[in-house]
Amino acid sequence: MNTYFLRANIARSIIAIAAAFAVAGCSQRAEDNLIETMPEVNDENCDKKIAEIKNKELQQEFASKCLRRGDFVPSPKRQW
Repeated sequence: MNTYFLRANIARSIIAIAAAFAVAGCSQRAEDNLIETMPEVNDENCDKKIAEIKNKELQQEFASKCLRRGDFVPSPKRQW
């Protein structure tokens, strides 16, 4: 068998496999494409909305902001 034809078949196979991977990546579910926005950080939302966020990264960021809400209040100074 001629090496030219062998190389051509290998190249075609590689192109076909690359095209198959490219097309397979485009078939995401519609639910995955939804963009969620972060709810307002307040007492009511921090108690109820955190379980409703489906995106894990957004959920973690929201939980982090809920833990850090409020003002900094220094502890009273102690005289030892």
